[in-house]
Amino acid sequence: STNHGWPWNGISKGYNDPQYRWGFSTTLTALDLAMRKELWRHEEEVPIDSRSLCMAAGRIYFAHFGRYITCLDAATGKPVWRRTAEKDPEVFQAIGPYRPGHGYIGGWKSTVYLKCTDKVLYVLGPQVEWLTALAADDGRVLWKHPAKDLHIVVRGDGVYTIGPQNSTDATKRLDPLTGKVLQEYKTFRRA
Repeated sequence: STNHGWPWNGISKGYNDPQYRWGFSTTLTALDLAMRKELWRHEEEVPIDSRSLCMAAGRIYFAHFGRYITCLDAATGKPVWRRTAEKDPEVFQAIGPYRPGHGYIGGWKSTVYLKCTDKVLYVLGPQVEWLTALAADDGRVLWKHPAKDLHIVVRGDGVYTIGPQNSTDATKRLDPLTGKVLQEYKTFRRA
């Protein structure tokens, strides 16, 4: 072939469609592998997006972009809290609209867009224009940071934003609870 880059259309029909098609389910199940039995089952009317599934401190978080974000107790499957676009528009306005594009600079559609710690949920990925931090205990908005095409690394000493390709001024260390810039790095990122 004389084409460069990733040949997504040849690998999988539909990958470049505006609507992402894969990794959705209406059922989340916890299994005890040693006993070979189901511990609990959670059902959703609007499918769970697997790109949002994450777990910390005995809690499971998941979403359907622009519709809901939910927290379950990992041991029991019982709901801890739920935010919906209808009841909590400020949360979904902070996150912003879905960004359907993708590519080698910002990331691919299959990229995870929800990451968590025991205190904070981070909504970030090629699907959004902002890094939005939500409180893990109830899903309220903590802060926002301009983040188009950023990546993050979450560490004990902060949240590191990694700038997009060919950038030199977007790599920073942020306070996880406030979003305050703690340190800036003049680091060039190629890929």
